[in-house]
Amino acid sequence: MGKSQSSHYVTKGLTKSKNDFELVIRTSKELEYLLTKYLGARGKGLHEKTNSVENEISQYLAGKLHFIATIRNRIVHERDFKGIPNRKEYVEAFKEAQDELARTIEQSHRVDRHQF
Repeated sequence: MGKSQSSHYVTKGLTKSKNDFELVIRTSKELEYLLTKYLGARGKGLHEKTNSVENEISQYLAGKLHFIATIRNRIVHERDFKGIPNRKEYVEAFKEAQDELARTIEQSHRVDRHQF
């Protein structure tokens, strides 16, 4: 999917962190919140929440969410995983996932992204 013209409504500050740990935690928490609040996702983490709504989201979005969840889990749980391997790729994946998720929420719930 290409870049949308929409602004990244909640990325203000989320992707500005210079600390990889903070970036990963804050962005994954935001996605988990949106999945849970607007799509009724269930589960312990981003992988489980994504799987719980797989019939409501595109494969594209699921792939981005699983990518983000994998980086999050590795940075938190693996001792030798010191930071995001490709920060630019991670931030872009987050922004794309966030925009696609916002479109999905708007289409399924008729909620304007500015209400998030």
